Amino acid sequence: MTEPTVPTPDELRTAFRQHPGALAIATAAGPEAPIALLVSSLTSVSASPPIVSLSISDHSKSGELLLESGQLAIHLLTARDERFAILFSQRGRDRSHDAEFWRFLPGGEPRLPTAGSILLGVVGAVHRAGGSKVVLVEVSEIIPGDPDADALVYWNRNFHTLPSSDLGFPRG
Repeated sequence: MTEPTVPTPDELRTAFRQHPGALAIATAAGPEAPIALLVSSLTSVSASPPIVSLSISDHSKSGELLLESGQLAIHLLTARDERFAILFSQRGRDRSHDAEFWRFLPGGEPRLPTAGSILLGVVGAVHRAGGSKVVLVEVSEIIPGDPDADALVYWNRNFHTLPSSDLGFPRG
């Protein structure tokens, strides 16, 4: 019997290209301007108490600023938010001064104008994992979005709309 080999980073990336993922944008008030990071790793960890997790690369400057802020607004994206997903997926572009789309919540957190539900929370535990950090966020408030909005997913290096009306499941 041969020893199993450890998958290469490219093999893992290739496998995940075929795994559709929901998208979110995490925002925080920065020292000079809003901070935002496109997230494809958001996961519900616990309903009681409400906790979610996300992964932040060690190479992400925006990610480090989000962690330093301690208070996050996590926007669950819908198909109407594809332009924001595209904008925040562009590496190296300074997006902080794109003031035309920022709105602000009463606590000062930057808000995107068309996002689905928004989870407000504080950074809890942070765990190192390879070249990333797994961040637990303790959710303190949820601003509901449109329950009938079409979904936005990332699959095979592209953004795709998943129409809510085409799923064939009864709503409710």
